[in-house]
Amino acid sequence: MKRILLSAAFAVPFLMNAQTTLVSEDFDGYAAGGLLTEVGAANGWREWGVANGDATAGYSAQVTDLAASSGSLAGRSASDGTIDSDAIWAWTDLTAGKYSITMNLYVPAGSTGGYIGIGNADMDASGGQPNALFIVGDTLLLMQDDAIMFGEASIVPNTWYAIEMVIDIDANASELLVDGISAGVGAANYTGLGIGLGGLDLWGTSVDVTQQGVYNPGDYYYDDLAVTDMTGVGIEENVAMNIVVSPNPSNGDFSIDFSDYAFNNASLTITDMLGAVVYSEELSSVTNSTKNFNLDLNAGVYVLKVADSSNEFSSRIVIK
Repeated sequence: MKRILLSAAFAVPFLMNAQTTLVSEDFDGYAAGGLLTEVGAANGWREWGVANGDATAGYSAQVTDLAASSGSLAGRSASDGTIDSDAIWAWTDLTAGKYSITMNLYVPAGSTGGYIGIGNADMDASGGQPNALFIVGDTLLLMQDDAIMFGEASIVPNTWYAIEMVIDIDANASELLVDGISAGVGAANYTGLGIGLGGLDLWGTSVDVTQQGVYNPGDYYYDDLAVTDMTGVGIEENVAMNIVVSPNPSNGDFSIDFSDYAFNNASLTITDMLGAVVYSEELSSVTNSTKNFNLDLNAGVYVLKVADSSNEFSSRIVIK
């Protein structure tokens, strides 16, 4: 499927002009079993329909140590068939620009799925959720206005996946990427609805998108959430330096091919989507060579950057 400009194929280098993490959540500052909408209130978590920091017993999503993609804790939204846990993660509404919402997602075997609404900070009062990610058994569906499906990807239970939802408010466009691979592009009608991009609704129930109003108990885990400002980020081809990373995705064993480029005293860094450096190395000399790596990294999407005194180039790599 055709990609929007923001999400370049991995074999193509791109120049990152401006990239700022606006909000992030890794859950590791909490305690297992805590009600997320209480312990995480200072970081924007609240329960559907109530004030920030309030929660009703059994209704709030929880912090769990049953599964985590990094550290030891994650968030969990689930249903016991009677009570559906729910949590809203909100930030200040964004009304212009391009943004990347990333998380690692895990659906346990036996779950019917879940629901993640993407909308404004006041979504439970205004109903503003122009986009939504439906977890339906072993399939992810990205929807527009809960009615038009434009992204679909298969998933395997009991497996962590790197999920990225790109929202371009200015271009009224959105895209779903799973482990760095585009699963479809569609609309993002925030401007048309007169709202901003300001929150996620993580609901522990599976919505039957073929029969409106039919709901099934769901269960899913999420970790390493981040909202990144991608405004101004574009793709800039550079024939002098072509960085090819392969295989991509990989298990941490990959190579970088530096074709038709020679430089001295460059730095190579690999950062996660929260901006933390997970690997760095000084390259004293590179001339038309291939460099091999065998790194022990958590599953997720990373940014690989090579910079010398006059150039800075980046490419993404997905670790499975």
